[in-house]
Amino acid sequence: MNKVFLISLAIVLGLSVAPPSFGQNSDEQSQYVHCILLDNTLSMIGRGGGQDIWADVQNYCYSWVDGIKAPCKVVFFTYAKDLSEPQTIDICSDADRVKVKDAIKNVVIDGRHTWIASNLQKAWNYLCQNYRNDVKKIYLITDGKEEEMNSSMDAVVKDYCAQRGDYDHLYYVDLNGSADPEIFDGPGTSYGKGFCEFFSVTPAFRNINYTLGETIEVEQLFDANGKDVSPFFFEARIESVSKKETNVTIKPAKVSFNNLEKTGDAYKCKFTLDFHNNSAAECDIIVRLVGSSDGENELKIEPSTFCVSVRNRPCGIVIVDGDGWN
Repeated sequence: MNKVFLISLAIVLGLSVAPPSFGQNSDEQSQYVHCILLDNTLSMIGRGGGQDIWADVQNYCYSWVDGIKAPCKVVFFTYAKDLSEPQTIDICSDADRVKVKDAIKNVVIDGRHTWIASNLQKAWNYLCQNYRNDVKKIYLITDGKEEEMNSSMDAVVKDYCAQRGDYDHLYYVDLNGSADPEIFDGPGTSYGKGFCEFFSVTPAFRNINYTLGETIEVEQLFDANGKDVSPFFFEARIESVSKKETNVTIKPAKVSFNNLEKTGDAYKCKFTLDFHNNSAAECDIIVRLVGSSDGENELKIEPSTFCVSVRNRPCGIVIVDGDGWN
């Protein structure tokens, strides 16, 4: 991959859990719909100044195709001044992945204007009209800056944020560093420059001994194949214990907890990982009081391990596609 377009890796974790069992806004069964918006302007092949990065971009997209989890659906657009007609491929096997790679391989680079915001709006409208109840992931890849007069990426992103489902996400892959990253500070949006390398992370939880009423800070470290990945922290406090009821208070530090649910004798916590101040999608952990004797308590964090394979999209934004909690 062309080193001109590689930047030092700032590992940021964006966690994509398995999609919900039902549609985001109805009782219909949902699916993952991955939408690629690929810039096909002449600058991709070095016309008009700069360098030819098209082979790198293609290889990057191929690795993305290998990383997405089946079954899912891929909707593929190219854009310059106009948005292409969508190519839609259901991914159920490796043969289906080849179809997506062939579509990328066969892209004709002939665009002369980079109209980003309006084409993102068109693609988002198409996804909403055709996949309203599905989990929609958009990957917009460009090496250019907006050339359409009177267009507003900020307005388009705000519209997307207002309409998005809980699990929808927009990833803006900026190969030239020409976009305003602050535009993508809204919910369900991520911004990154260049390409990234691949790695895997394996967090492991454990049983922790607590004294009744004592607040303990728990530090969760990650094995990331030798990479420097920040830990996350949370605080737990056991307020009371009885045979029928266990009162566990969870206070977040770098982990954001919400929707604490009582599940039998345990508490189910939805949380987001915060790596280098980049929030990610929600996952679940279980906090369970294992035993007690005279105020000595053992708090068990489940599951014991969570293994995910990290697929990289924009540089600095690392997407995790895994099987969820095992």
